[in-house]
Amino acid sequence: MNAPAAVKPRRLALITDPGAVGRAVTELLCARGWQVAVLYVTRLEQQAKALVQEFGAERVFAQPVDYEEPPTLEAAHAAVTAHFGRAPDDAVLLFNDWLAGGPLHLGPADDAGAFTRLTTANFETVYRTLRVVLPAMVGAGDGSVVVLGSRLAERPWSAAGAGAYAAAKAACVALVSSTASEVLAHGVRVNAVLASVIDEPFGRLGAPQLDHSLWVAPRSIAAVAAFLLSEEARDISGAAIPVYGRA
Repeated sequence: MNAPAAVKPRRLALITDPGAVGRAVTELLCARGWQVAVLYVTRLEQQAKALVQEFGAERVFAQPVDYEEPPTLEAAHAAVTAHFGRAPDDAVLLFNDWLAGGPLHLGPADDAGAFTRLTTANFETVYRTLRVVLPAMVGAGDGSVVVLGSRLAERPWSAAGAGAYAAAKAACVALVSSTASEVLAHGVRVNAVLASVIDEPFGRLGAPQLDHSLWVAPRSIAAVAAFLLSEEARDISGAAIPVYGRA
């Protein structure tokens, strides 16, 4: 009599932000039987712990991290690996920090702080996190990474007054494309989701007069991300998928 086939363990996804989009991704993946490791910065601790309480510690694990300090990111990845007994199979990198700044020629003489914030939050964090999560995936010969980009990366002419943000997102998408070609032969896929205006609480507070129904719902981004992580998307890598809503 043949022995029963081993049951493949549910997949483990690392998510870098427990905000509106991160919550939507977590809800969708947990509904499909996945486990989720949520990395969070201090100001989002409440949202991260709410996810653990809602789905249970067996499903969701929350780990604090300081993305500006690479050793803490490596330590966070190690903590996730220790908690679940294995490294994350997949990752959803949701780094997104908006700061317009105004026209370049009218900006203050010393705007290094704003520029550093934008490039760090929207590009360097992606680079650093890919460096941490990819080795285990390449070693396993399996994995998928989804990175949150922006429509402005492909339409920089529409980013007047927010050039640094658009440039950082464009660099992020370029990194996704080059990295995807590096790891494809190892069974790992890397893709980007390009969003327009995301319907999040912060955005609504900043623009209460606009029609928010035209914006992209977090669940829409989550659905595309979940698809890109799935086996159904096994032949998609290096793509930049537009999720523009009607904005």
